[in-house]
Amino acid sequence: MAEQTNYRIKLRKDSVEIEVQGDKTWVEAKFAELKPELLKTVEVKTPIGPISPPIPPTPPPFELPDSIGEFFVVKGSPKSHTDRAIAFSYWLTKKLSMESYNTDDIDKCFAEALIAKPANTSDVMNANQKKAYLIQTPGKDGKKAWRISRPGEEYVEKMTS
Repeated sequence: MAEQTNYRIKLRKDSVEIEVQGDKTWVEAKFAELKPELLKTVEVKTPIGPISPPIPPTPPPFELPDSIGEFFVVKGSPKSHTDRAIAFSYWLTKKLSMESYNTDDIDKCFAEALIAKPANTSDVMNANQKKAYLIQTPGKDGKKAWRISRPGEEYVEKMTS
């Protein structure tokens, strides 16, 4: 009867270790079967490269107050007619979902906010257009009309009390 040799193979990677012992054929077969599993386990547990910091949560969007008067106060009660008109433009776009508006719409905002309207609202709107806060659109109700631009939105969003 032939003497059987006891075979043993041990593999350690980080904190994971496998050891197989028995006859040579069985040990080599079992080791070949377990080795890929060991390497998969180690790769999953060991980060490769730098770990990225967590992405901070996005702050909730600014919720507009229910009334234009409240919105006006939140925006610091702007003093100039151009600042008031661009704030009202923002309100009409974001709260009332108006794609464009004319001087009548802006004058209604002044009235609703209980603020004296400018002598010439069209001049105020043209001044905001020159600052690139407003973009002229096709007329509305037979009058010149505008919509707020992205720089105009950013300007209003930065207004505070």
